Amino acid sequence: MNRRGPLSGFASALAIALLLPVLAPAWSAAQEDPLEKTSLAVVPEDAGFCSVLLEPRALCQKIAGSRAGKTLLAQPAVIDLRNEIERTWEGLERDDDPPPLRWLKQPENEPLRALLVDMASHEVFCYGEAGWADLYDLYQRSNNVQNFTMLSFLMRGRLFPPPSAEQELFKAYADLMLGHRDVLTKPPALVVGFRVEDVSRAKAQLDRLEQLIRTLPADGDAAWLRGAVKRARIGEGDFLTCTITGKMIEEIVGEDFVKNFLGALQEDLRPEYEKLLADFRETISVGVWRNYVIVSASGATDHLAKLGTGKPLYGRAELAPVRSAPSPPVSVGYTSADFQRRMRSDAAVDELLKHLDRELQAAPLDDDARRNLQAELQDVRAQVEKTLPPPAPTVDYCYLSPSGVEAYSIHFDQPAAPARPLTILEHLGRKPLFFAAGRSNMTMDDWRGALKALRSLVRVADALVLARSEGESRQQYEFLREKLAPLAERLEKATLEEVLPGLDGQLALVVGGDVQIPGLPKVPGVALVWGVENARKLEEGIGNYVAVAREIVAAVREMHFQFAGLELPEAEATTSSAGTIYAYPPIGGLDDLRLAAGLVPRAAVVTLGAKNAEQFLTRTPLDLGVPLADKDRGLLSVVHLDVPQVVDAAQPWFDFGLFFLAPVVDDPESLASQVHVGLDIARCVRGITSVSYQDGKALVTHTRIVMRDLEMEGEK
Repeated sequence: MNRRGPLSGFASALAIALLLPVLAPAWSAAQEDPLEKTSLAVVPEDAGFCSVLLEPRALCQKIAGSRAGKTLLAQPAVIDLRNEIERTWEGLERDDDPPPLRWLKQPENEPLRALLVDMASHEVFCYGEAGWADLYDLYQRSNNVQNFTMLSFLMRGRLFPPPSAEQELFKAYADLMLGHRDVLTKPPALVVGFRVEDVSRAKAQLDRLEQLIRTLPADGDAAWLRGAVKRARIGEGDFLTCTITGKMIEEIVGEDFVKNFLGALQEDLRPEYEKLLADFRETISVGVWRNYVIVSASGATDHLAKLGTGKPLYGRAELAPVRSAPSPPVSVGYTSADFQRRMRSDAAVDELLKHLDRELQAAPLDDDARRNLQAELQDVRAQVEKTLPPPAPTVDYCYLSPSGVEAYSIHFDQPAAPARPLTILEHLGRKPLFFAAGRSNMTMDDWRGALKALRSLVRVADALVLARSEGESRQQYEFLREKLAPLAERLEKATLEEVLPGLDGQLALVVGGDVQIPGLPKVPGVALVWGVENARKLEEGIGNYVAVAREIVAAVREMHFQFAGLELPEAEATTSSAGTIYAYPPIGGLDDLRLAAGLVPRAAVVTLGAKNAEQFLTRTPLDLGVPLADKDRGLLSVVHLDVPQVVDAAQPWFDFGLFFLAPVVDDPESLASQVHVGLDIARCVRGITSVSYQDGKALVTHTRIVMRDLEMEGEK
């Protein structure tokens, strides 16, 4: 079963951190809940998803008012950039400006510019119906159509698409669109809102927009807007609406294009597609509702008439953590269980299975063989369904704290996971630059099911290739098939009986240690670390992996004479205080550039350099330099980024690059000074940690970003 890990909240919190190099003390709690006056009390309870950003201008002012912000703004490069932007903006006669920018810079559009600034300053929200997940699913599948259609030709032994490829591709797209007819003919609602201080200015610009549309040339490319745009009072709002129909799309793209597209389809599909085009409706609305500028897209305007009525999203039980946050959040996100259910994560696999099924129907196979292979595809589909996470609502929010930013991502109604200690944290070195560690909750039954599905896919592909290949290509394929089939069985046996039982499900990616290349600054090492349950079984399994790899290389040598000298190098075993380390021959004669692996009773590691392998095999308590969020809970996963260490590692490379730039820049000392100031500002982010844990039936990811303003001379 898949789970949301710490990276789900980590990414959004990191984005906030990059905008907030320093933080003032947390906002003081108010007597009344200030969020009841925001769009969270406007968005309907049944929204599929919602995202709200609160007071962006106040956040920017907080940044600019900090010592770090003032120092950054005082740098010559930043001043020059601001001056250039001002000169560009003031140069009203610049012919190289794009037309929209030239139009926006005209003096009569100053109120519009002020409105745009107002819209981006206070509060921005976006919500949509759950049907947007179906549109996203359609988008994913449309991206896969061409790839899998080309894969179908390869399975037929065609390296290059035949003349019929375009028709097959059009048919695949048509099948896809007809399968999503409901979401295309009844588009779900999407609403974007901006809170403004000057409502009268917003209404004046709406009047101006209507006037501009009414004066469009009757013979221009946008003449269709004149008849499509209407002024309407919808609920409490004043809107301009534009309804786009399938007929309008045909007029915009041209009748010839539509005829060519329909002509490429099979005759029985054309009437259905013409009906789909005729039924299409999309209404774009722009207006002023209360103190918000609203932009909306939907198949109708019913949702605008209901805006602000009924139960609000803010009252849902899932948002209780947001309501009880110690400080007002700066951002809030929500997705419903229905949205999660529709947001399928198996679109690529589903499209692959559909294409394989089409190939089986067209392949020269006897009926019994075809039915057996199609049954195998159904088994694969069932296995994929088992791996999908249960649909459940999610809430994400973050707020400012005295030490930085606190962010939470809560995934409700999740199966309980056993709280076991992450012992792999003892094998990441003392002070890594970055690591992501966690424990998989896949059982042996899950692994067996995944390998069974993989075997089914291989058998289907094998049958298709054999049914369509001939001559020399068939002989080569049969040779490889004869050699590789028993090796694949040995790999599966070693995986199920030795490797997986030898591991305990823990895995970590860690950046730490040093890799030294003569003449260049040091770079951090990268390692993969596994938790070990049974070292003996794991060692036997890896030995079988290596033996199979050698036989694969031998088969390649036998088949292709140009690989006659291909060999897998032997690893050199050395004994250290941490355990036995196996190192392969160095690349370019550099000892730090040699792949090394090691195994101890509770951990296994693969990295560059024997000394780095020894470091990670040795049990060492972590020294993160910042508090680990929720460290007393049973953690499922942990992600940590030590920003000052990353900057310290990067600085020699900046200095190295500046050394080569010195002859070609006007003032290399000033450039170097400004780069170092920028690096000092980046060090204000002291560290970022993100942990996930089970809280009742909810999976919680808590991200903490610790920050400190620039220190002045004499401060500690």
